[in-house]
Amino acid sequence: MIDPSHRLARIDASLDSHAGLAVVGPWRAGKRDVVQRLSQDWGGLRVHWFDGLMPADVARLREPEATLGPLAGVVVLNEVSLSRELAGVVGRLLARRPCPARFVIVASTSACELGRIDDLAPGALAWEWYDGLACWEVGAENPQRLWLRGGLPGSYEAASDHESLRCRREVAALLLPRAADLMIDRSDITRLRSVWGQIALLHGDVWNASEIARRVRASDYAVGYDLTTLADAFAVRVLKAWRQLGVSKRQVSAPRVYVRDSGLLHAMLGIQTLEQLLEHGAAGASWRGFVIGQVIALLHAAPSESFYWRTHAGAELDLLIVRGQRRWGFAVQHAQRPRITRSMRRVMADLQLDRLHVVHAGAESLDLDERIRAVALADLHKEVAS
Repeated sequence: MIDPSHRLARIDASLDSHAGLAVVGPWRAGKRDVVQRLSQDWGGLRVHWFDGLMPADVARLREPEATLGPLAGVVVLNEVSLSRELAGVVGRLLARRPCPARFVIVASTSACELGRIDDLAPGALAWEWYDGLACWEVGAENPQRLWLRGGLPGSYEAASDHESLRCRREVAALLLPRAADLMIDRSDITRLRSVWGQIALLHGDVWNASEIARRVRASDYAVGYDLTTLADAFAVRVLKAWRQLGVSKRQVSAPRVYVRDSGLLHAMLGIQTLEQLLEHGAAGASWRGFVIGQVIALLHAAPSESFYWRTHAGAELDLLIVRGQRRWGFAVQHAQRPRITRSMRRVMADLQLDRLHVVHAGAESLDLDERIRAVALADLHKEVAS
């Protein structure tokens, strides 16, 4: 049974303290369903729905000031294309004091127009990065299934692995045209498909634009543009490199790139069952990307707070969350019995971490050292406090 209560409470609290809320994440991740479920608890507030897939709603929003200005209660813009005019109107309406209407924007792209709303109404918009189902929502007995099938509800809840794979292949096929809509020249979708395929093959590697460009026979600039497009469509996760001041070692500056949803990654690699996944050479990298996504979701970490760290000498941290003066460090091991490595010792010293969590595939959480804690994925929610 899926239990989204933790996330629902967090989203509801965000809307209580802000005039607006942006719920952003991959297509078909369940964002609309979550907002619909929340709307049932908004008491006497009137909820006004505008759906970007409904021609009548799109037509009404061609005059956004006249349509949205008089409304009170909660206004939901679900997958609505945010033109500069519409974004400007929403920003100005959110900046009103008092604000008679709260806005919930559900989007499958991290388009710059959302940033325009933030500029016009600073601090009015809360953000919820929603990647789909999380391990603490599906139950402690199901993390392997979630890893294999990914967080898209249609894939996770499918009756069989075969049906789940069919669902994910359908999403992958339809996701690229949606991503291409963000491009200046939509005819570049063939190259975009090739770049996404290469990212799947090199899942979790440090980004090397020249190598990708050579493989797809394009320029470094073109594949960099494609990476930005795929990231904006939530098809990939770009994890920036952290730069630690005062460390004499040479530090890697290029980002690591992951296919954002583990289920889509496995569909792209032709993996259908858990047995096939465990025997595949990409299992370790897949597990690392999956766990990183789970931790980011648990800590509600924005892209600007999420990093990895690596030196040319070999010291490396899979995930570093930086929020103000606080830091969380995570190493990921696809092992039943995690162990301390020399790299962990160097990371603790160089990054001045108070504590390091080693998230692993086993069943037991235990202290490996005074400041290093092995955390089973099933225990992540109760072990790692936000």
